[in-house]
Amino acid sequence: MSNMEEAYFNYFDIRIPSDAVADCSHSGRCDEDVEYWHSFVDFSHISDADLELELDECGADWDLSDRRDNELRLLWLAACNIREEQNVCDIEDAARLEEGNG
Repeated sequence: MSNMEEAYFNYFDIRIPSDAVADCSHSGRCDEDVEYWHSFVDFSHISDADLELELDECGADWDLSDRRDNELRLLWLAACNIREEQNVCDIEDAARLEEGNG
């Protein structure tokens, strides 16, 4: 199994395999990739209420009545958040190197 990455949300944190980050956050539909990686992620520490609250605060017009669907949404969001953070760090590292502060 690959290393794990952590995504931080308002009501909990979640750890996902590093390999899942790119697979679940690429452009286009990621449904099949998210389905594949779902079984590799432990969601048991997240209550239904916290999961629904977190997803509701995203502002999307989702039906939040199905726990598994919500876990899939959360995995997708976690992967996107981690990838975005990695890209920001890469850009900041490159800027520091260009300035000679790396």
